[in-house]
Amino acid sequence: MKFEVRNGTCGYGKNTVLKAVSLTVEAGEVLCILGQGRRLFLNQFWDS
Repeated sequence: MKFEVRNGTCGYGKNTVLKAVSLTVEAGEVLCILGQGRRLFLNQFWDS
C-alpha cells in the first residue's frame, strides 16, 4: 500500500505552502516536510 499525491497544493489561510507537488510514500516509510514556522508530518501505519 502507498500514499500518493499528484500535482497537489496545500497551505493555511492565504499562504500556499506546497504548490504542484507530486510524491509517493511507500508502506513503512516516513515523510516529513519542513518549512519556515510550519511542518507537515506524514507517517504510514499500515502493513506492506
